[in-house]
Amino acid sequence: MTRLTKLSLANRTVVLLVCAILIGLGLFATSSLKQELIPSIETPAATIVSVLPGAAPEVVEREVSRPIEDAAKAVSGITRVTSRSASAVSTVRVEWEFGTGSDKVLADLRSAVDGIQGRLPSDVTPQVVAGRFDDVPIIVLAVSSTESKAILSGKLKDIVAAKLKTLPGVRDVVVSGQEQEQVVVTLRPADVDRLGVDTSTLAQVFAASGIAVPAGSIPSAGTTMDVEVGKTLTSTEAIAAIQLQGTDGPLALKDIADVTMAPVETTSISRANGKPSLTIAVTKEQSGNTVAVSQAVRAELPALMARVGGGPPTRSSSTRRPISRTPSMT
Repeated sequence: MTRLTKLSLANRTVVLLVCAILIGLGLFATSSLKQELIPSIETPAATIVSVLPGAAPEVVEREVSRPIEDAAKAVSGITRVTSRSASAVSTVRVEWEFGTGSDKVLADLRSAVDGIQGRLPSDVTPQVVAGRFDDVPIIVLAVSSTESKAILSGKLKDIVAAKLKTLPGVRDVVVSGQEQEQVVVTLRPADVDRLGVDTSTLAQVFAASGIAVPAGSIPSAGTTMDVEVGKTLTSTEAIAAIQLQGTDGPLALKDIADVTMAPVETTSISRANGKPSLTIAVTKEQSGNTVAVSQAVRAELPALMARVGGGPPTRSSSTRRPISRTPSMT
């Protein structure tokens, strides 16, 4: 027998102890490993999207795509730059070698794009978009209720999203699908002409209205109070009362226009079991454990549903997902 074999047989207790320690360390290491559905892979590419409203493809290429291409090519590490110019939209794709520090390349790319902002049309703001698998939500919840979407959305943001964001490993929680409204100002041409209002100044008037500007501070009862000039517009009535200048003197916006609230055009629809619903998407930190974060989120759902106003959750034997009455979360 070899020396190693003789040594092992002569010290069987020590060998068994060493094997037990190695097995224990292996089990501990295995349990501490990150568990992922998809490996965390960074694609060495980014897309720069720019919008120039009303411009033809030729104008977009000349005024937007080419300057951005030139700026991207000057960034160290970039290996390929391609672009696509369509009506009102410019898309520039940038690629670099695998193994190159993506964070540094993206930072340099954003700096290069910001540096040419003066060469682009004034209403163009390029957006550098870079995706990775860590940006994909690990949990998507659908919430339905007999309450209005506005009320339910407020509860989900203030209660559910606020709590889930505090869980270890959670990077962000986004509530989507809520109905949004916008202010619509419809001018009445006859009143505009009659009162002699220059409509070209409306953009400047809107920009200057509804802004609270810091105006210093004053001492009061041993403390310092901040002073602001102006106020924030919080209703259609306040907007309709904005003062304009006409031929015969000052007048209110409501004298020449109708100010109303209208729903924003719907771009996505969320439904749960055929009912209109809202969606909660949970994304984890890059170093987070997908399984651990998912289990932590699921553990919080019963208590959160009770705070939102739903009944006690039950479990379906087929889906194994928590369900309740109003609101319901799946």
